[in-house]
Amino acid sequence: MKLFIKILLFDLSALVVNIKVTSAFITFANIQGATYGLIASSLNHIAHEIINSKSVKYSTENAKKVFKEIFGEIPSYTDIIADGTAPSSYTKDGVTVSDGVVYKGGKETNTLGYTDDLGDGSSNIYLFRAAFTSRNQLINTLGHEMFHANLFFAGIRGAARHHAAIGLWQISLNNIYPTFSGFSYQSLQSHLKFKSDGYFIESDLKFAPKFKK
Repeated sequence: MKLFIKILLFDLSALVVNIKVTSAFITFANIQGATYGLIASSLNHIAHEIINSKSVKYSTENAKKVFKEIFGEIPSYTDIIADGTAPSSYTKDGVTVSDGVVYKGGKETNTLGYTDDLGDGSSNIYLFRAAFTSRNQLINTLGHEMFHANLFFAGIRGAARHHAAIGLWQISLNNIYPTFSGFSYQSLQSHLKFKSDGYFIESDLKFAPKFKK
């Protein structure tokens, strides 16, 4: 499903984000205030970095290297781990991790990452092998998980609330740079579902990860 995004700014006081899915035009968010213009921030300076589909070797070192190239220094309240492991908070209810691959009910999945909330505002970002299938995917996953980390640091919890904001952020990036992620439709569905359930809080968008200038 091909997606297009149209972002309109009115006197920097209102931002209306619309997504066009084939011939249907769906208005899915009205975000008030110039503060939230960040989802449409200028990303031209990193476009050449995003348009790169080559795989990246799975390692913590490479994950941190790519993060620093795209997002800058890793904040002190989180860390990035890509060593094949996962925290005990994740490996439950039939979920197991072996050498960086996530299994659910014994079946291999394409799970990309998980941000472990340590309860005091700090967190650990765990990345799995599926996130390294391309540089594009790794950047997307790092941004997604960093958004989680920022929200945890701000004391904001709840998977539904997190993904209502993160989904919108990913949709915006997908449509500015279509190669940023292969999961734009999933992001749209996630955002619309959680928004309709009342989980979308527009002020959460200010915690979106910022790109290195």
